[in-house]
Amino acid sequence: MPATLTEKTIARAAGRHKVAPGEIVTYSVDLAMGHDGGFVLHLKKETDALGE
Repeated sequence: MPATLTEKTIARAAGRHKVAPGEIVTYSVDLAMGHDGGFVLHLKKETDALGE
């Protein structure tokens, strides 16, 4: 079965040729989007915890 667009995007971000559903993958996020005001507060909390 061909890979989905999401699988292709995550595999590329992780520097891999392919990923599979259910697999735990670590990769860097270059862009994040939130659609409510709580996202900003959550993002600030996470970046503060990382020291960024």
